[in-house]
Amino acid sequence: MDKSNYTFIKATPADAESVLAAYRSIVGTPGCSWNEYYPNEESVNHSIENGSQYLLHNESGELVAMCCCGYGDEIDDPLFAWQLELENPCYFGGMGVLPKFQGKGIAKHMVTLIIEEAVRRGYDGAVALVAVKNEFAQKAYREFGFSVTGQAEYYGQDYYLYETKFRK
Repeated sequence: MDKSNYTFIKATPADAESVLAAYRSIVGTPGCSWNEYYPNEESVNHSIENGSQYLLHNESGELVAMCCCGYGDEIDDPLFAWQLELENPCYFGGMGVLPKFQGKGIAKHMVTLIIEEAVRRGYDGAVALVAVKNEFAQKAYREFGFSVTGQAEYYGQDYYLYETKFRK
């Protein structure tokens, strides 16, 4: 995969419709815990408005992947017993690669870019909820030093709590 052929950007309100369509295209693929109710217009708009929605486009301008990086309510939710002692953690969520681009190393590239962005923004580590059934995401996060530190049920699904501390 030639990484120079991809553009990593922060989403804007003009991207909301295409981001939601992209998320919806992933529903039903192996490992995906999303459904027709989530992600939804409200959650996508919220991520864009708070500056946490990031996009990856290929050289043709097609949206190939997206992920959120920033503060998430999940960080402070007592349901999740986060283990790492982080002073300024960010939440990684909504990581998705559109079906026709899966299996090409894009998820790994996206995680690399999201970690670089989180460090640039001053975060000292990250937490993520990863569906127990999503072996693809688990592998991607483990390859970047994330560890499973717990498990929780959330919206009727089982999730692993993944955490990492960034190296300075």
